[in-house]
Amino acid sequence: MYRFGILGCGLHGERYLRHMLRDTPELTQPLCVWRRNETERQRLETLYGVRAVDTLEELLSVEEIDAYLVTTPPGLHAREIRKLLSLGKPILLEKPLTATLKEADDLWREHPELPRQALMVAQTLRFNATLLRARELVDGLGVLHRIRLQQRLQPTRIAWQRDSRLSGGGSLTLTGVHLFDNLRWFVGRSPDAVTARVLAVDGFPTSNLFDACFEYELEPILCATEVSKFSDTRSCVMELVGTKGQLIVDYQHGWIDRLVGSRLERVESPGNPPTLPETLRSFCRAVQKGGAMPITFYDGRETLRMAEAARVSDREGRRVRLEEIAPEDGPANPTQGGVSHAS
Repeated sequence: MYRFGILGCGLHGERYLRHMLRDTPELTQPLCVWRRNETERQRLETLYGVRAVDTLEELLSVEEIDAYLVTTPPGLHAREIRKLLSLGKPILLEKPLTATLKEADDLWREHPELPRQALMVAQTLRFNATLLRARELVDGLGVLHRIRLQQRLQPTRIAWQRDSRLSGGGSLTLTGVHLFDNLRWFVGRSPDAVTARVLAVDGFPTSNLFDACFEYELEPILCATEVSKFSDTRSCVMELVGTKGQLIVDYQHGWIDRLVGSRLERVESPGNPPTLPETLRSFCRAVQKGGAMPITFYDGRETLRMAEAARVSDREGRRVRLEEIAPEDGPANPTQGGVSHAS
C-alpha cells in the first residue's frame, strides 16, 4: 500500500483520485491533496475523505506520504520536481515531463542521476488495451515502412491550457507527446528527422493544429502525426503499414482491423477500458522492484525533443534532424539503447 500525496487535484487529478479509491485500493491510498481553490478543497475532503491543503509546502511536510502524483500544469513541473527530489520519494508525473525541453535539460544538468531516479512519466497510452494488442500483432505485417497517428479532439475549456507559459506552447507539447511516445514505443527508438507545420486556428491563443512527419532513415519508416483540437469531434487512430498488410487501430473506440489486399476484417475488439488504473499499478510494481521506471525521465525528455524539433521545422521551414536539437552529452537512457516498456 502506497500513501499518495497529489499535487494539483483538478479535472485529471480527480480522475486519478477516483481510480485510486475504486480500482487500485490494494496498492494506493490518496492521503493528502494540494488544491488552491478553497471551495474545491472542501468538496474533495467531503466527497473522498482525503485531507486537502492549500499550499505545496504543507503537502510536502506530510511525513506519512510514500509517493507523489503530479497532475499540475506542465509549466509548474520543473519547480515541483526540484522540491520533490529533495524528499527522495517516488514520483508519478503526468505528461509532459516539463513545459519545454530546456526545462527538462536544466533539471538533468542539476540532477544528472535523474534518468535513473524513481520518477515515472505517465504516458498513459502505453496502457491502452487496443494499442497493447496492436503491438502484439504488428510483427505479422512484415517489414514496417509507414505509420500514421492522429488525435482529433474538441477545443479545450481548461483555462491554463490557453496560457503558453503553463501549457508549454500548445498541442505539440500537451497532446503531441502522446503520439511521439507511441512512435518510440512501437519502433523502439527515437526518429532521426522531422518536417512539420504548426498552426493556431479559430482564434485559439496557442497551437491547436499540427502535422509532423517523422523519419526513421535506416529502416526506412515515414511516420505522420497529426493533432487537431478545433473541431467538435473525438477520434484517435493509428495505422501501421507493412509489406504483408496493414492494421487500422481505433484506440478511442477499441477495435483493430487488418487489411490484406482488398480484404478488410475486424481482428480484435479490446475495447477502451481506463488507462489510469494500469498506470498506477505499473508505477507501484516498479517502486516495489526498484531499478529503472517503466517510462523514464529519458523517455519523457525524448518526446519533448521531438516536439522541439517539430517546432523548429515549422519556424524555419525545413527538415530538421533530431541530433540538431539534443546536446551531444544528453542524458543516458537507463534501458541502455532501447525504449523502455510499460509492463
